Amino acid sequence: VGSQRVSYAVPVIFDVQPKHGPTAGGTPLTITGAFFSRSGSVTLGGRDVECDSWTERDLRCKVPEGSGEDQEVVVFVAGQRSDWSGLSSSALFSYDPPSIASIFPPSAGTEGGTVVTIQGENLGSGVGGKDALEFSVQITCGPGSEPGCVPETCGPSSPGWRSIPAENIRTANHTTIEFEMPEGAGRVLFDVAVGNQTASVPVQFAYEPPMLRQVQPRSSSTTGCAQWEPRSRWQQ
Repeated sequence: VGSQRVSYAVPVIFDVQPKHGPTAGGTPLTITGAFFSRSGSVTLGGRDVECDSWTERDLRCKVPEGSGEDQEVVVFVAGQRSDWSGLSSSALFSYDPPSIASIFPPSAGTEGGTVVTIQGENLGSGVGGKDALEFSVQITCGPGSEPGCVPETCGPSSPGWRSIPAENIRTANHTTIEFEMPEGAGRVLFDVAVGNQTASVPVQFAYEPPMLRQVQPRSSSTTGCAQWEPRSRWQQ
């Protein structure tokens, strides 16, 4: 007598609600579809999802902590991966984008080392992973610059955006990022990148301006050529 191999239907996701939630997780998540059987597993963006209720057509779960837009929700049943049933966005969940409320202190010495705290919401939880704190340093035109001078965007060692080194970050959670400023000069624009979403700090930050303490010598002959050395607390 011959034998035939029978496969059960692949699980299908019709909808996921809600479509977004905070990076801290914990949001109740309802997944509706078909062929979920009586048990299985769920992932969101590759992260394991805890489910409290499992039926043939309805799953009640909790969103894990994470970050980023359009994270795929997948249901696995007996080794079979869920199908989206042709609906391109039916099985996607987005974490809320980061938002910045404050930064303190508003300035730092050019030598670096000042501890800066940024507070907000949905700032992620990783240090040196997908979540990264980035900044640019803008050097404005000083006295005597040519008319129409355009401010440069640069950093102490290389132009453009630089990341705060992971070893400089003291605390990183969903509401607070605390880090040590690297050495630098000029005005600073901070961007907080969490997953594939970015927020700009609304408060302007700047390195301290140079401060002259002494000039030697205090006088010279009218013929010039005297050697003098300005001494300052910070150099910029």
